[in-house]
Amino acid sequence: MKKIFFIILIFLCVLAAAYLVYLNEIILPEKIRIAVVDGLSGATGKNVTLASAKLDIFRGLVLKDLAAVDENSNILTSKDVSCRFLILPLLKKQIVITSLKFDSPEIFVERFPDNSINIVETFFKKPLLFMKGEYSLTILRIILYRGSVNFKDDTLDPPFTKEIKNMALDGRISFPDKVKFDAEFDISSQLPASLKSSGEYKIREKELSLDIKARDLAISEFGAYFKKANIELPDGKIDASAALYFKDGFFYADIDMTSLGLIFSQDKINANLNCGLKAKVKYSFNNKELTYSGDLDMKNLALSDLDYVGKIDDIRGKVAFSEAKLSSRNITCTVLGVPVMAMVDLPDLGNPIMKIDAAAGLDLTTLKDILKNNFYINIPAEITGQGELKLMLQYKPAVSEHPIINGSLGTAGATLRLEYNKIPLEHVKGKIDFTRNQLIWSEVAFKYMDADYKTSGVLTNFDKPGVDLKLSSDRLALQSLLAINDKIITLSKFDGRFDNSEFSIQGDIDTKDPTNVAADVSGLVKFDLDAAKEPFKKIMDILKNSKASGRMTASFNLKGNLSDLSRAAIDAEVTSESLFIYGLKIDDFSMGYLQRNGIMNIARVSSSLYGGVLDATGMVDLISKDLPYQINADIKNLKIEKIKKDTVFKDMDISGSMQAHFGVKGFSNDLSRLNAWGKISILNGRLWQLNLFRGMGALLFKSDFNSVVFKEGSCDFFIKENRAFTNNLIMKSDLLNIYGTLMAGFDNSISASLKAEFTDEGIDAGNISDIAGAIERYSIMEIGGTLKEPKYKIRPDLTSIVGDIADSFF
Repeated sequence: MKKIFFIILIFLCVLAAAYLVYLNEIILPEKIRIAVVDGLSGATGKNVTLASAKLDIFRGLVLKDLAAVDENSNILTSKDVSCRFLILPLLKKQIVITSLKFDSPEIFVERFPDNSINIVETFFKKPLLFMKGEYSLTILRIILYRGSVNFKDDTLDPPFTKEIKNMALDGRISFPDKVKFDAEFDISSQLPASLKSSGEYKIREKELSLDIKARDLAISEFGAYFKKANIELPDGKIDASAALYFKDGFFYADIDMTSLGLIFSQDKINANLNCGLKAKVKYSFNNKELTYSGDLDMKNLALSDLDYVGKIDDIRGKVAFSEAKLSSRNITCTVLGVPVMAMVDLPDLGNPIMKIDAAAGLDLTTLKDILKNNFYINIPAEITGQGELKLMLQYKPAVSEHPIINGSLGTAGATLRLEYNKIPLEHVKGKIDFTRNQLIWSEVAFKYMDADYKTSGVLTNFDKPGVDLKLSSDRLALQSLLAINDKIITLSKFDGRFDNSEFSIQGDIDTKDPTNVAADVSGLVKFDLDAAKEPFKKIMDILKNSKASGRMTASFNLKGNLSDLSRAAIDAEVTSESLFIYGLKIDDFSMGYLQRNGIMNIARVSSSLYGGVLDATGMVDLISKDLPYQINADIKNLKIEKIKKDTVFKDMDISGSMQAHFGVKGFSNDLSRLNAWGKISILNGRLWQLNLFRGMGALLFKSDFNSVVFKEGSCDFFIKENRAFTNNLIMKSDLLNIYGTLMAGFDNSISASLKAEFTDEGIDAGNISDIAGAIERYSIMEIGGTLKEPKYKIRPDLTSIVGDIADSFF
């Protein structure tokens, strides 16, 4: 009995199983398929197709080849959809799906101009009803894997599109009105970007929050969202994490990003950037307003196509930024090959004015080319050495105009070689402040021709420089105001002192040809004659043996080559209160000087000379190697008792008044070729203490011959071959007259033949020496030896004696 019962039970089970198989394979699939298609079509208003539907004991209801299509596109297609559902709610005509899984779905997501999204509007806007509205549908969880999404955003013009692949999504309902999800997918691009995200959507509030992590994301592909904010996203890839939040038409983002090789262009600036970025962003979809702020940690940023500097490499540092401004206090970079530390400030991005404060140690060899080629600052000098450069640069990047530049250059040992003077300034130490068109310096020290100097001044306009200069050393003090135009230096003021010399010069100096520095200047010079070397070298060569000294004042006009002053055209007026030549003092000296074609013409010399006056003219050939010269002079009323004080005769009792007219010519380097001629006259001459006359007096007088005064005397003289001589010496007094010839050599030798003739008064005076008395009235005195030690011989003048005898008879 039991066996029969068991067989019947097995048969019933097999029959039930067969029925269930028949029901699942034949009856239910078609009814379920029709119910799903009708329910989805009615709920979404879309054309829904489904290949098959059946129950699976493990997977629940399985749908094959599901598709929801509108007139233009497929909204949702999936090869395989499985859903698990609860049994009991079916009794209440509710379909509660606990898990809805899509295998390899293809989804089309479209954002409409009113910010609504087609998927939301289609599937979540209103309840889904099945079986002619008798059954409601509730989905608690949706899972997608191996999915793809085609996204289209119609809020932009043109619409933005993007494809998402390899999508895995787990979306679930969190009662009462939240949808939470986790997703992982790739965004199609040349190098696919991978993203992971999780988030929550509050249905009633339309509030969405997302946490996203992206790798290799090409942000430039999303640039369409920032065009209205005038932001152009750079090319390149980023790794980023972001917390995003959407509510009430606002978008908020908290971004942490790193990048490698971002490339972007703004106006004329091109950049390549590696960086780390942290930022907060707020965007209003209604007002199209974007605000943001953050910090950018730059690493190896390169800027190219920049005005003035061309390219900046290896920019590193932190930058604080917002939609309104940008600033950084510590940036390092390489500009024109020079390592630089800088501060950057753009206080108003709406009207971008870039402010850069930079500092750099640099080799000054390249400084001139950098300033000239990049900043249009032309320094007329070559510079070598090391320096510390500080620069403040302000300019509008989008406007083609010269920047505002301020800065300073400090150096402790530079060498500066000016274009207008090839002798370098060495060991330059100090600071020079500069702007685009000006240099300012104070107490800058340097060495020039082994002398230490300090300078202060201002140079304005590098193209046509104007210079206000102060220069000083132990020997020099200079104040100058000059302008340079096309290598022509215009001296408005060139006043100063060198040693004891003073000068004031105005005029033009043309330096175009360094071998012919042409000057057209005038001025006033005060100098000590014994200290004058340059530019009076050739004149001093003439006077080199004269022990010339004295304070001279010369006003002049000069036109010619400063490198060859002897050929320059010079007009000068030279004066001196007193000067000394060969130890003789000349007072109230005045000279008119004219120089043309290497010939120095002394048009006029006048002076006071020991109670008398000196007038002279002269000429010097400055071109000839031997410097030939010629002087003509007149001396009137020279007092012997005054001139003796400046000679070796100062202790002698000599006096008288001398007149002279003479001419001298010779060569400055050869005294032996001196030639002179002239005439000397003496009135009331007391000369007996001179060596020459003292010996004569001892032979002619017994005693007290010093009181004998030559009331008049004269001679014509000549100087030639190192000798001075006269053939007509005449000396007349009340007691004695002297006539004769005399020769004196430059070696102090003397040779004279003098005729002494006593007057009647002289004979009656009884003071004639025995020798002179023996030969009575007439005698001939032969003189030899030297001027210091003359030797005398006396003999009667027979010719005169015979003549007197003859006169007495006839």
